[in-house]
Order: sequence, then structure tokens, then C-alpha cells
Amino acid sequence: MPDLATNLNGPFFIGDNHSDLSRLAKLTATLSVLKGAGIRDIFLEAFYHQDTDMLKRELSIDDINQYLNNRNFVHPTSTTGLHNLPIFYAELLKRARQLQMRVHGIDSPMPSSIANLGPGQGKAFKVIRWRTGTANDEWKNVITSVMGQSKLYAIFGGQAHSKPLIKRIPELSVYTI
Repeated sequence: MPDLATNLNGPFFIGDNHSDLSRLAKLTATLSVLKGAGIRDIFLEAFYHQDTDMLKRELSIDDINQYLNNRNFVHPTSTTGLHNLPIFYAELLKRARQLQMRVHGIDSPMPSSIANLGPGQGKAFKVIRWRTGTANDEWKNVITSVMGQSKLYAIFGGQAHSKPLIKRIPELSVYTI
């Protein structure tokens, strides 16, 4: 990861592929660097924006596991020990609390008109179009409602969101860890 303390120029996006737990561990280890760079707010794709209040309290690994399973965040093609994903998110949330950083959910539930499509109804195409289109508009709206004009925040989400988000938030810098 670049030296964020010296390269921070406005808000930034840290991309992952949802199946590499080492990136979540690196993000957790980097939180103190982010705070030192002036970042106080982190937006996580793993959690819905309407569930941000839940992130303010201490969650057990079982709570996080149930939450991630209920929202189908674990991708079925992932095979890299994702049963440990709740442990990594619990550690990230704990470290953020220790540093007095605010953690926000940023994602939105997929509309049922897409989620309930069956085979042969173009679901894969519609999911991709929604995830890289409308979902990113919603992400920007969430950020604006929370942050106002402040540019001192970080987003942690899937790499597929980076290019669409840059179109919506031109000052966004993108890092991959």
C-alpha cells in the first residue's frame, strides 16, 4: 500500500476482491496510518448503510457471521477460508473503536426485481449493471449525507466499484492492498 500519510489527496477507495482475507487483515493493520492521515470515517461494503447503527456497538463473531450470511456477502466462488471472514471484520471493528474511528455501512440491498430473477431472465447482466451503476449512485449519496463536504474518509469495497465511483466522485484516489 502506498504511504497514505504522504499520498492522501482527498478521499480514497481501497479495493478488494472479497475472497482475499489478507487484504482485510492489511486494512485492519493500516487503520492507525489512516487515522494519522486525518481519516476518521470508514465506509465498508460488507454492511448495508441502513445498518450503520449496529456497527457502533461491539458485535460478536457470531453476530457478524449471521449478518454476512443473511445478506449473502460471502461469494459462492470464494474458497480462501471465508468462514474466517467474521473474525476479520470483528477485529477491524474492534481496532476502529480503539482508534475512535467511525465505521459506516455503505452498501444497499439489491432490488427484489433483480434478486428474484430466475434462470434465463438476464439476472447476471442486470446484477452487474446494478452493482456498477445504481449501487454506486447510492454509495455516493450515503457518503454525502454522512460527510457533507469533508473529503477525509476511506471506502473499503470490491474493486469493481472503483471505476464507477471515480466517475461519481472525481477526487477519489484508488488503492489496492
